Amino acid sequence: MVFRWQDVDNFYYFLMDRQRNYRRMGKKVAGVFQELDTAALDTTRGYDAGTSYSLKVRISGTQLNAYLNDELVLSGQDASLSGAGRAGLFCWGSAGAHFDNFRIVDL
Repeated sequence: MVFRWQDVDNFYYFLMDRQRNYRRMGKKVAGVFQELDTAALDTTRGYDAGTSYSLKVRISGTQLNAYLNDELVLSGQDASLSGAGRAGLFCWGSAGAHFDNFRIVDL
């Protein structure tokens, strides 16, 4: 998932990688991929193929939290990209993946 997307060189992202067994939130700022100011990385879990997940990303100021099935799985802080932006979903290396019920909610 990408969020607070400003343009191709400036956005935050959430990744789950089954092949490399990790979950992470990071950023791309001025065209350079980087960790958040407070890193958000779990190298013990990726995802299970064939399993449905409910992903929620909650942003409050500089606090970024990612929830899978309502369980907090990653938390980090970053002040690089403030304000609203676009959001979207993407997939790499998993032809069977699909997305549904994508919503953006302003709390």
